[in-house]
Amino acid sequence: MNRLERHVEKLFASYQETAEVKELKEEILSNLEAKSADFQTEGLEAAEADQKAVSTLERVDFFFSDTVTVYLNRWRLEVIQILLLYTLIAWVITIPLTVLGLAMRLHFVLLLASVVIGLIYFSLYLRRGGRLDERIVSFSRKALLRLRKLVWIGWSALILALLIGLTLLQFGSNIWFQRPVLISGPYQFATLAVSYGLPFVSLILPLVVSAALRLVDKYKVGDEVER
Repeated sequence: MNRLERHVEKLFASYQETAEVKELKEEILSNLEAKSADFQTEGLEAAEADQKAVSTLERVDFFFSDTVTVYLNRWRLEVIQILLLYTLIAWVITIPLTVLGLAMRLHFVLLLASVVIGLIYFSLYLRRGGRLDERIVSFSRKALLRLRKLVWIGWSALILALLIGLTLLQFGSNIWFQRPVLISGPYQFATLAVSYGLPFVSLILPLVVSAALRLVDKYKVGDEVER
């Protein structure tokens, strides 16, 4: 058990190990590990980075209040920034595929989405500050956790359905008539691999929802927002 894990266990020592507490512990440990990694990229040694990460969270009682109030526009700005980042990464990944004449439509859609999201982000960024940054909104923690769970379940079901459908479309007759699957060459193999890989671009949605949930505590009213 490392320094961060011991700290999380200590924080939750007085709480019963329910499914909710276990999920919260995993979430907090993940956040502390991310902070420690950030501190290490800034030049701190691993032990110092862990200690600094630990110092950012000394109590967890506020996590058990169902309602949390956040600075809406600060929270929304960073969520949109993350969405833009993930969309750009997906767009960059599709660039080599266009050279092969694959995923052209998806490449264009991701480019268009990046432009639109980028315009929204810079519009909000330029309007930040003043009274706009002080606008607040309240969320139910349980509702947010339930939403994240539903999004991941929905995404998993969608991916499973798409992969099954694609398999039936590509190999249905081979499976039905028990014929061997023949791949004529590297290009056909690449086309097939891309066909199976493209649905996973939709992973952007559950990742952004999870990130938005983590950011709720960063922009909670009453806490100092780390920049």
